[in-house]
Amino acid sequence: KDNNFLVTFRINEKSSSYIGLSLLDQNFDEIKNFTKIDVGTSTAQDARIFKYKTDYFLIYNDQLPIEHIYRTMHIAKLNTLNKM
Repeated sequence: KDNNFLVTFRINEKSSSYIGLSLLDQNFDEIKNFTKIDVGTSTAQDARIFKYKTDYFLIYNDQLPIEHIYRTMHIAKLNTLNKM
C-alpha cells in the first residue's frame, strides 16, 4: 500500500534472538521505529511475511522447548500492523 515495504529482521541480543518488524518508504527509509514481535520466546529467527487477501502472516523458525536443540517452523497471523 502506498509503495511502502514491510520487512522483518533478526535482532540478536547476547544469546537470544528476536524478530523485528519495520515499515519502510519507497526509498527504504524507516517510517516509524521498528517493533519487536512478541512470539513468546527468545530464540525466534529468520521470519518471512506473506499476505493472503487482507491478512498478513509471519512464518519463522524457533527452538522447541525440549531437552534437545531442535528447531521447528511456526506460522502466526500478524496483528501489529495497525500500530505501524
